[in-house]
Amino acid sequence: MKNLRAFVLCFFPIMLAGLAAEGCKKEPPVKPEIPERVKLTLIDVGVTEAYLHLAVGNPTGNETLIFQRNGATVLTLPAVADTNIADTALTQTTTYQYSARLSANNETTGASNTISTQTLAPTSHNFTWQTFLLGDGNGSALYDLALINDTLAYAVGEIYMGGDPLPYNLAKWDGQQWELKRVTVMFRGSPVTAPLEGIFAHSATDIWVVGSIPIHGNGITWLGFDIQTLVGGGATVSKGWGTPTDMYFVGRAGNIIRFTSGTWRRLESGTTTSILDAWGVVNPVTNATEVYCVAGNKLLRVRNGTRIDSVRWVGSRTLDGIWTHKGFPVFTSGDGVFENSSGECREVNIGASIYTNAIQGSSLNNIVAVGGFGLLAHFNGVTWNPFFQNTGGDYYNVVVEENLFIAVGEMNARGLIIIARRN
Repeated sequence: MKNLRAFVLCFFPIMLAGLAAEGCKKEPPVKPEIPERVKLTLIDVGVTEAYLHLAVGNPTGNETLIFQRNGATVLTLPAVADTNIADTALTQTTTYQYSARLSANNETTGASNTISTQTLAPTSHNFTWQTFLLGDGNGSALYDLALINDTLAYAVGEIYMGGDPLPYNLAKWDGQQWELKRVTVMFRGSPVTAPLEGIFAHSATDIWVVGSIPIHGNGITWLGFDIQTLVGGGATVSKGWGTPTDMYFVGRAGNIIRFTSGTWRRLESGTTTSILDAWGVVNPVTNATEVYCVAGNKLLRVRNGTRIDSVRWVGSRTLDGIWTHKGFPVFTSGDGVFENSSGECREVNIGASIYTNAIQGSSLNNIVAVGGFGLLAHFNGVTWNPFFQNTGGDYYNVVVEENLFIAVGEMNARGLIIIARRN
């Protein structure tokens, strides 16, 4: 027993020593967690492109921003606080994953969230057409329209009938026919029925029309606002865009007038050139309202209700219309059709060299530009297809839904309306 006890006493110290030695082995260093310093937001997606915004928290001068698609690096650029990226040459109806990271001295210093999106399919160019002519050929024309639903739309302008010098300035669509109406308001003590140049509708009972002054109504009763008295000077406007609680009106002499919380206020646009069109979005990154306007060859952007950014656009090329789906890219029409998706403007070949008065869409694979000589050009996300319907007329504006668009204008001194339905 003495020998056994001795064995045990001698054996256990060796085991314990071995365990102690194992416990003291050096562990590999724990890598610090990479902070999520890059916020990646999807702005919009088309058939062959995706548009994204990257926001970097506290970028340093020696950091590089690495942008990745499906795990592969597709773009490397200096780290800046905010940047938009247009990723083009994608494949239709394909899912892509995007991420980004920051790097300095070959070390990752920041990571981003991962987002997934699928590109769209092209829409069809096949439409059927229905044309309407209003008025008796005595200087009639339609300038703008609003589509509320399949059985309710309004077009505005000046329609003359039977030698009556007082125009009809509103045409109402009930899904079957157009009914002529007059919007008459009191202006400085007198009833006025003026030609209307613009319309913007939030609903069937919340409608703004514009004829030098803004006019608000429910389709039956109307109230005009004397903005020259309300904001001072010679303020006259021709178009409007906005939300139910925040409206913007633009017009001659560079006027931008904002109406919110019951208050009218003129915004300093920085130009005296007439502002011919306005379109806005709620920015998907900031959730703030942004309104884009065209004046001559410039694009104006109203941010936060007060700040005006002016961007010189295309040299001497004149702009008439503007539309954007999510704020990036921005499309303009006029002496050509243009797209801004990379900080620079590029001209788009729509297949016809005709002045385009307006542009609008429902998504990046469904855009329509309209102009002179009956031009109606449709973009399906890949190609532009120019149609020529009613070549003796001019189209001044268009409204676009998923499978329907309506354009208005003038032909032979009569108001011209065309309804296009996708087959």
